[in-house]
Amino acid sequence: MSSSPKEGYSFSEVCEILGTRPAELRRVLRDFGREIGYSDSEPEASSRFLAPEALERARRVLAFKAGGMDYGQIVERLMLDRSGPLEPSSGSTSEGGAYEVLLSKIEHLEKEVATSEQRRVEERDKTLTTLARTQQEVQRLKNEVAIGRSRAAKRRKSFWERLFGD
Repeated sequence: MSSSPKEGYSFSEVCEILGTRPAELRRVLRDFGREIGYSDSEPEASSRFLAPEALERARRVLAFKAGGMDYGQIVERLMLDRSGPLEPSSGSTSEGGAYEVLLSKIEHLEKEVATSEQRRVEERDKTLTTLARTQQEVQRLKNEVAIGRSRAAKRRKSFWERLFGD
C-alpha cells in the first residue's frame, strides 16, 4: 500500500487489499486481464503492478464472481461500467462498448473452441492408438490359433494309421 498511484500496487498488495488468495487473483487476471487493464508482460510476480483503476475493476470482478455471474455477464458489466451508464432515451449501450463486449465474448469462445479441438484431437489419437494395439493383439491371437491347429493336425493320426498302426 506504500506504492505511489503512478506505479500501482504490487501483486501481494493487491491480494491484501482485496482479501483474496494469490491463486484466485491470478485466475481473475488471466481471465479478465484485458478488461481490467492488466498486461502480464513480466513473468516475475515481484515485477507485476496493478494501476488503481485496474484494482477497482478487479474488485468489481471478484464481487461479480461472488454474486454468481458468469464470464460473459462480468465482461458485459465491466464494459458497461467503462463506457458509462445507459442513456435513458436510447435504451441501449454505445456501439463501441457493445462492440468491445462482443469482441471479448468472441475471443473467449475462440479459446474454448481451440481447447475443445485440442482435446478432441488428443482423444482421437488415443483411440486410434488403442484400436491399432487391439488389432495387433487380435492378429497375434489368430496366428497362435492357426499354428496350434496345424501342429495338432500333424500330431493327429488318421483313421487308417490308428487302425493298422505305423
